[in-house]
Amino acid sequence: MIAARILRTPGAPRLLAAAFLGRLPIGMTGLALLLLVRDASGSYALAGACAGAFALAEGVCSPLQGRAVDRAGIARVLVPCAALYAAALAGVVAAAAAGAPAAALLVLSAVAGAGLPILSSVTRALWPRLLPDPALVPAAYSLETAVQSATWVGGALLVAVLVALVSPAAALLAAGALAVAGTLGVAGAAVARHDRAHVRATRRTGPLAEPGVRTILAGIAGIGLTGGALEVALVAVGREMGAPALAGVLIAALSIGVVAGGLTGGRGRGPGPADVHARRAAVFALACAPLPLAAGLPIVLVLLVLAAGVALAPLLAGGYLLVGRLAAEGTTTEAFAWTSTAFGGGVALGSALAGPLTDAGGSPAAMALAAACAAAGAVAVAARRATLLPAAPRIPSHAPMV
Repeated sequence: MIAARILRTPGAPRLLAAAFLGRLPIGMTGLALLLLVRDASGSYALAGACAGAFALAEGVCSPLQGRAVDRAGIARVLVPCAALYAAALAGVVAAAAAGAPAAALLVLSAVAGAGLPILSSVTRALWPRLLPDPALVPAAYSLETAVQSATWVGGALLVAVLVALVSPAAALLAAGALAVAGTLGVAGAAVARHDRAHVRATRRTGPLAEPGVRTILAGIAGIGLTGGALEVALVAVGREMGAPALAGVLIAALSIGVVAGGLTGGRGRGPGPADVHARRAAVFALACAPLPLAAGLPIVLVLLVLAAGVALAPLLAGGYLLVGRLAAEGTTTEAFAWTSTAFGGGVALGSALAGPLTDAGGSPAAMALAAACAAAGAVAVAARRATLLPAAPRIPSHAPMV
């Protein structure tokens, strides 16, 4: 199994474990903020605003962190960011306990979002430098998608356990501690210590100057739109069928599909990265297309959502591979940070658009939006396929797509 070959690489298990721990807060912070602020203030509006401030600041500041890492190095940027994130969360806990004004909670939530270390972006940038065989890099990105999905699920489950046993405040403090521990682990890895900044090579315009990077970011934003709309739709399905717990089952099925697709990826060869990526975008769109027709069929819907997750994993992994190839030297970490921003922005917009549609037409309307966004993303990637053809020499062109 290719994943086993990756894990046998010296330094790979440490990097993967540290990055997993440090990325758990991604799935923890928003939920824990909602619960803590709601309990402290009695206001869902303020709780949602704090979670939104966190997410907005994270999306805006992630590329700034990425550019700083490319210029100054990993440890010099991420360790202070992790400390800022943990301190801001501790400040939220203290402010909520003291009954501080809403403005204080909003500012502290935004500071935490700005400080959340971009371990996902850094890890993706490090894989080509760590793995001795360039042919393993695509599989490493496939493994990344599985880890990413696992952190979302694991983070939410950890919050649920800590809230049940202790309190939402404990969940927030644990998120801060995990971010610091994971960041120190990644920054202390040999491949990260030997990482060199690329001040001279960094372009003023950053990775967005590359047309191919913009194409991938547009596709990832479309995936985020699909995911945001689908999450709202799946929650609505549970309520429409009088079984709210069904939403959790459906969302878990999507995550399981992504993990399965990520763990089994990296085996096939394709005619070329651009062709493979366009084909995978089309496959994901086809997997989403029948979802609106299965809103009243829970077993069928579980299977379809699972299949969509399996199709999503190689699409994301291939996108990461192409970003690593197309980003100009010295802008790689920033480019990967932009993928997180594009995905998060897409999720937020997809959720916002799906809400009114669900009120008007129920879960099928939201699922139709999700399917349309997936199709639009596939069309955009196909139309701009030519921009994906150039490849940087860091990963040889003969390396298989995941």
